[in-house]
Amino acid sequence: MRRDILRAEERHPATSVTEAAYHPKLPAGPRAGSRRQLMVVLGLFSSDILLALAMWLVAFVLQGVLGRWPLSAIAIASIVPNVAAWIGLRAALGLYPGYGLDQVQELRRQTYALLASLTIITVFAFASQLSSSISRVFLFAWTLGLLLVAPLARHFVKAMLMRAGWWGKPV
Repeated sequence: MRRDILRAEERHPATSVTEAAYHPKLPAGPRAGSRRQLMVVLGLFSSDILLALAMWLVAFVLQGVLGRWPLSAIAIASIVPNVAAWIGLRAALGLYPGYGLDQVQELRRQTYALLASLTIITVFAFASQLSSSISRVFLFAWTLGLLLVAPLARHFVKAMLMRAGWWGKPV
């Protein structure tokens, strides 16, 4: 083998390392990590909002089946603040994006966020003397639905983000 003919890796070792780190599905550039993280946060955030609203819809149907009276206007108007409290607590506990959390810690934080939002809703309802206008069946159905479905939904959203190349780091 002649010395003047070298393989590409031997001539430009940094080029081969750069090419090996390149992933075609990931954005390139200096702000690629922040854009990718923004997409992950938006994906998790929007899926949580849709899930919370879907659970309110299920609770509304359950209230119609099991309840004896229709929901009050106050109960319907409380949906948006309740969802905002739940999402805000999830953000405060570090679940967006939630990198570095193992499954147990993530489930613990999700449960804490849900129970804290239920506590906030209940305390606010009793403090403002609106406890008779908010249905207990409605609130219990929403809480139970989110307790059971939110971890599964987050798992599936993370799996979709992995397939898209936005969750995790290529190794």
